Amino acid sequence: MTAPDQPTDWLPPEPLPVDAPAVAGGWQQPGPYAKAAPGTSSRRGPVLVVAAALVGLLVAGGGFGLSRQLANNTVSLTYNGEQVDHPERTLSAAEAKVDQVIAHQPSVQASNHHCYFARPANGTKAERAEVADGIYCGPMLLISSQQGDRFLHFTVSSDRIGSRVRLTPSEPSGETMALPAHEQLTRPGSPHQPPGGAELQVPKAPAATADAFVSVDAVGPQQDLASQRNTGMYGYDGGVRLTSTASTPYYGSGAQARSAAAGQRLIAFSLQYGGPKESSLGELDLGVAVNGSGLQKLPEPDKATEFKVISVPISASSVDLVLRSKGFIQRISLLTGKAGSDNITVMSRVNWQDDLSVSKDVPVTLRTSDGSVSGTMHLKVTEADLEFFEDDTGKSAPASPHGAFLHLQMSYTVSGIADVKGHELMPQVLSLRTSDGHTLHARDVASANADYIYLAFDIPGDFTGGTVTIGGTDSLDGVQLIMPQPFSFPLKFPAG
Repeated sequence: MTAPDQPTDWLPPEPLPVDAPAVAGGWQQPGPYAKAAPGTSSRRGPVLVVAAALVGLLVAGGGFGLSRQLANNTVSLTYNGEQVDHPERTLSAAEAKVDQVIAHQPSVQASNHHCYFARPANGTKAERAEVADGIYCGPMLLISSQQGDRFLHFTVSSDRIGSRVRLTPSEPSGETMALPAHEQLTRPGSPHQPPGGAELQVPKAPAATADAFVSVDAVGPQQDLASQRNTGMYGYDGGVRLTSTASTPYYGSGAQARSAAAGQRLIAFSLQYGGPKESSLGELDLGVAVNGSGLQKLPEPDKATEFKVISVPISASSVDLVLRSKGFIQRISLLTGKAGSDNITVMSRVNWQDDLSVSKDVPVTLRTSDGSVSGTMHLKVTEADLEFFEDDTGKSAPASPHGAFLHLQMSYTVSGIADVKGHELMPQVLSLRTSDGHTLHARDVASANADYIYLAFDIPGDFTGGTVTIGGTDSLDGVQLIMPQPFSFPLKFPAG
């Protein structure tokens, strides 16, 4: 009478702690799994003696010979309550996948590493036969591993083979993990779970070239460098916000991973492009300067989710992200996240716009050498903006990076006076009283050869509010504007 392939009442004995030295290199495949009927009751005593002797051989010699010799003791395992068909084939398929992982990236493995099913450490016999949590392979470490994460994990899918289920391992995640505390590992023909692998050391990726500067989608563990976060700097064509900066032991993944060259360290940072004007990397004069040296342009490609990684000397005292625009040079330190002292104050503000709904009918008189006419001005002011560059060309800007322009978006028509309409008044009929009691008059800040008027107030870049008054008298090109009934309205810009 032939014994069944998978006896239903067998469970592996409790795992034995076995230490094994670490080795680097290929995955050790087990020998073929033989099947035979279990021993009869009249032979039980000698079988136990032989098994104990074989366990002694395992402790002394590393385990593979014993795995083959104990293949007669096949494991009855279940998946969702149904018996697993040829579990050894599932593990062999997982080990072939592990071969591919370690063939393409640095790794270290314990000398008796294998793939194992995970099963509950406690519970009834039926509960301890369940392998629903998948497959763990190890002990092993990859370059991305944390010191205690020594197993590569596979989930499994199932399909029916007669009265049993066949399990197929998924592709591995590429990251090692720790074995959950409530589970044990088992495999057909082996009475022990693997050693802890505490002696294994995380392998190091090959060194990058000195002063490398790359764009990548993955980096190693990050040690945050920023004492100031989300710092932005913006020029006329747009700008960037530094969303993270950190040191990292390597960049890339798998065979493409690289560590720092001798005497250097890696800094990984990420950026968000935009600001008051939308921008992208190709539109900006942007790069990195190390110790104040020449600008290294940011590498392509440019993706919203990527990291920029630069290799710099360990001794570097400054590593700055630098933006040049219309003659102004701005910096953000990649070592601290702090903005440079000469950065444009107003361009990094979040609160630079005040929406208004001012609508006023006021009497007005236009006087020339030929006489005067009077009517009613229908004036609307819809917005107040804090700016640095004059809007149309960017050729005009405050003298200091800590200054700003306050510009009012307004329009008007005049009834009673033919063909009079416009978007700008004359400078002297616009005044601003600041919160500290100073009175400022608007001026035309358009560049010298412009054929238009662009009225703005010269204010500090950290301006938060004041009161605008429209009224009075001014002259331009032989025309005198008289607004005898001034009116006022407040402006408010929250700090920041």
